[in-house]
Order: sequence, then C-alpha cells, then structure tokens
Amino acid sequence: MNKKRIKAVFAVLLMLLLSLYLSSCATIQDQWDKLTPDEQARIVIRGFQRNLTNLLVSTEAYVKANPKYSDSWKNKILPVAELVKKSLDSLIDIKQTPKLTPDLVYAKVQPLMNELILLIAQIGAPTK
Repeated sequence: MNKKRIKAVFAVLLMLLLSLYLSSCATIQDQWDKLTPDEQARIVIRGFQRNLTNLLVSTEAYVKANPKYSDSWKNKILPVAELVKKSLDSLIDIKQTPKLTPDLVYAKVQPLMNELILLIAQIGAPTK
C-alpha cells in the first residue's frame, strides 16, 4: 500500500471511532436524563462513597510509609472523613424522592470532600 492509501484508511477508521464515541456519549446522557432526580442523586452518592474509600485507602498507605503524618491522619483527616461519611449516610436515609437531588448531594458533600482533599494534600499524599 502506498502512503496516501494508508492515510486514507487511517482517517476513515479515526472518523468511525470518533462517531462511535460521540454516539455513546449521547446515549449515556440520554440514559442519565431518563433517571429521576432521586436516582441521579444516589448515583452521585455512590461516586462520593467510592472516592472517599479510595482517598482513605491511599492516604492510609501513605501515612504508614511516612509515620510522621500519623498525628495529622488521626486528628485531622479521619475526623473530616467521618463527617463526609455521616453526611453521605444522612442523604442515603432520605426516603422521599422529591427531596433528594444531585444538587443537594453536591451542596452537602462537596465542601467536606474539598476540605478532606486539602488536608490530604497538605501532608503530601496523592489525592487522585
């Protein structure tokens, strides 16, 4: 094959992959839009729970490797992490669908998560 033909085939494949990607994004957005605010909020809660768990596991490993940060871990990071957990638990307990929305979840949890991430970053542990 000559170079022009290879480039043309590559361009067609690239366009095909791009169109598949864009259509899958639209499908995901359509699925999200079909969910109730309560269902959307519960998905956001699960995301926060997963992020909290990952942050705590990686930070605990970092603190074990750097024991000089154990006081910050015990006295600063863990109490804020507990506040995040309690906030998430209180949102999970909301039974009436119209009251639970993604905006409410973000408003209650995001400031606490930001504080937790800041404390973790201050000791030099990875936050992602």
